[in-house]
Amino acid sequence: GDGSYSMVLSLSQLEKFKSVSESLMSLFDSKEYVPVLDNLRIQYIDRIRGSMELRVKSFMPQHIMSLNFINFLVTKNMFNINKFLELFNKCPNEYQVKTDTRVIVLLDATGSMS
Repeated sequence: GDGSYSMVLSLSQLEKFKSVSESLMSLFDSKEYVPVLDNLRIQYIDRIRGSMELRVKSFMPQHIMSLNFINFLVTKNMFNINKFLELFNKCPNEYQVKTDTRVIVLLDATGSMS
């Protein structure tokens, strides 16, 4: 009740830190593992930061397009809504429908799909 919390970690969760060893196991017994694990976490983040930044940069154009699309929906900008949907929802020529169709747009606002 004083604002502190505990975290349960399995050894498999620690494998990515490349330091599951006898010395780490002895730290668990001494209760001095929090600073050690925090340091390992920082080292891990430093190791993968470059590739994470490149990945984020590679998704940025699609992310901006998605944000624009949401803005088009909110402002009911039908021209740009249709343009976006036509660009990303092309149907193969053999399935082209000659009549008007309806499109349902589903948005995940929970963050569970990210």
